Amino acid sequence: MKDHYLMPVYQYLTQTLTSRTGVIPDQTDVIDLGGGSGFWAYNMLNHGFKSVTLVDNDAKVVEDARQNLSNAFAQERWQTITADVASIPVPDASFDVAVSRSSMHFWPDLPAAWRELARIVRPGGYVLSGRGFGPDLPDEIRASVKAAKYQDIYGNSNAEHKESGSLPAIELRKIAADAGFSTVAIIPDHKAYWILARKNPSESRKDVESDSKIAFACVSDEWLKSKYDFELRPEPSNFEVGAKKVLWIVFAVCFGIFLFFTSENGEPVVRKDSIALLKGLANWLILSSHSGATALIDFLSTHLISAMVPAFFLAAAISTFFSKETIIMAIGKKSNPLTSYPLAAFSGAILTVCSCGVLPIFMSLLQSGAGIGPAITFLYASPAINLISIIYTWKIIPAML
Repeated sequence: MKDHYLMPVYQYLTQTLTSRTGVIPDQTDVIDLGGGSGFWAYNMLNHGFKSVTLVDNDAKVVEDARQNLSNAFAQERWQTITADVASIPVPDASFDVAVSRSSMHFWPDLPAAWRELARIVRPGGYVLSGRGFGPDLPDEIRASVKAAKYQDIYGNSNAEHKESGSLPAIELRKIAADAGFSTVAIIPDHKAYWILARKNPSESRKDVESDSKIAFACVSDEWLKSKYDFELRPEPSNFEVGAKKVLWIVFAVCFGIFLFFTSENGEPVVRKDSIALLKGLANWLILSSHSGATALIDFLSTHLISAMVPAFFLAAAISTFFSKETIIMAIGKKSNPLTSYPLAAFSGAILTVCSCGVLPIFMSLLQSGAGIGPAITFLYASPAINLISIIYTWKIIPAML
């Protein structure tokens, strides 16, 4: 384990944790979420942390971690738990720090997971989570680790290594803040990023000043303006928000005066054509609403039970009975396009009854890890290849021949 190519990554991540939070290792209880085989847990225990709890939802890798840690450290300093990150069987306020590397983008319900983090982390505690090899890893080590990782995954092939995208950093920062973390910083790591969050030191305070150890980790203006795929942008100030509201109000007032008033002999009068326009618009809205409601009722009466309800049940079944790993392997970003695109195109014959049920299944596949290309192929091909289309086509073509 000591010789694994990822060990330098976790050594520097452990240094990042201590230097950017100021925690004292021998007084700190840590939980490692999605800890896998225990590389980061091993490094933190080796660095002198008081205790480390490793959590992963894969029982096999948890057993591997147990074997790795038991060979090097006393049992009372560590434990392993097989559990989902949104429901961890530990008491409230059990840990000073929660860490996670390359795991968070697999969490199916990020708000629920961050609420669980807020529950298990003590007031004033920290969360350090992200992707990449760590913001403080030297470039020469980073290059060697990337080469070793590529060799480990692809061997001697010339395949291009791609990874699924992360949630936009600005959205993740909001999720963490909503969960109860008073200070949230985004730390760039080449084309990835890390989030460093601190829980309110006092549960009764909601307006805690920025922590000095986290403040310096906030990204620079240059990085905020850069075009990384997660598109982090600075939030507007209160002045900017207020100014926009005032400008919109002024615009609305001026437009209303221009639209409804004119001048005759120097006196303001109401435009008669504007009143007629409003009456015509009102009549149009009433007729359109009636027609739209009639069309909606007609659609629901003919398609809701026969197509839409089965489509939603089928979408739920896909999310429940097909693991994310299976879908990623079949039609994910890294799958072979020679098999993933035909599979996505022709699966509509099995998965869809009619075109109106395609969208829920499309969203289920996309959220379960399908690549955007195969998912859109399924979306556009299914209306032409679904069961009803096949039956109608089978009836029409022989008659034409």
